[in-house]
Amino acid sequence: MSIARVETFLRSQPFMREIWLAEDEALQQIFNKVNDSEFNQSIEAMAGRFFKSFKKRRLYGNRPWSEWVLGIR
Repeated sequence: MSIARVETFLRSQPFMREIWLAEDEALQQIFNKVNDSEFNQSIEAMAGRFFKSFKKRRLYGNRPWSEWVLGIR
């Protein structure tokens, strides 16, 4: 039995149709959330914090900032 025939059979079953519809609905909700501007702003803020910490890590190496600023080892 080929994969296409198995997929056609599964899609014809009522319980599988419900699963596909639920999956489509979940994907649509995720897509709506991604297009939400408030959500995008929070993602941008998180990315900004990450890159700031990344720059600091590059600047100070792997040592914590206190070693550089306070001279503590």
